Amino acid sequence: MSDRDLDKLKQALMLTLSVPVKPGAVHRLRLDALFEARLSEAVVLSRYIEEAYERGVQLAKGSIDTRSLGLGKLYSQAVIDAFDFVGKRPLPGLFYSGIMLSIVAGYSSETGKDVITEANKLVRLVPYGSDVEDTLALIEGLEGIGASDHLLALDQQGISKRSVRLHALSIGDVAEKLSSIDKGFLYNLRGYGLLKETVNSLLTCSNLVEAILRAYYYLGVKMEIFKRINEGTSLMRYFMELDRGEYKKRYDNDHLLGAVLFVAGLVHLRKNLPLP
Repeated sequence: MSDRDLDKLKQALMLTLSVPVKPGAVHRLRLDALFEARLSEAVVLSRYIEEAYERGVQLAKGSIDTRSLGLGKLYSQAVIDAFDFVGKRPLPGLFYSGIMLSIVAGYSSETGKDVITEANKLVRLVPYGSDVEDTLALIEGLEGIGASDHLLALDQQGISKRSVRLHALSIGDVAEKLSSIDKGFLYNLRGYGLLKETVNSLLTCSNLVEAILRAYYYLGVKMEIFKRINEGTSLMRYFMELDRGEYKKRYDNDHLLGAVLFVAGLVHLRKNLPLP
């Protein structure tokens, strides 16, 4: 296990939540208690990042396979643990991305191959290699934290525990549906193109804070949340104006943070981005 990789994963997690200014999402300049709640759930997720990383190592060694990886059960334990600890519903997509990114990082550490290359490979294997019980465990995790919007999205797209059993659906199949409302679930075959595109846009970033803000902007533009700014315009100034205006006291864009963590964390693992 690489302690430095784990440091990078946890640093990317903490800064994804704290870096200002992310209009419409949590950051440290917001004067309310939600910021502290999000940091507290990140403390819990950090423990599961370590476990997911180790499982990625064991997967690369061949000690376990994708069916015995226990992805859904690990996810369910993590979100319910965070809910019990903090007393507020955690961000479902942030936990999915954090766990997936950590599995990729552990796998890459063991194989010695480029982490982005391994992410490209594992998106076909890990989310779709789960068994039915593991997929059910993920849904039960969402039920356990009262993620009503996510459960409604699944129901509206024909996904239920019964359909999971009937059609032997994988976590990847469920993630494809969930990514329609929470971009933290984009690590699946349908959503990975956008993650890969965003990663490529971040490879010239000079520091981790820049990577996080640029990822948030890039994904927001793709989702038609933000307008594309002219070249040479200050991204920070644009975000500060939005944060002072229409996005004040709104958290509608928290659903982007899981995807931001995944892409910025992936680039950080490859490039070891410094702080500004």
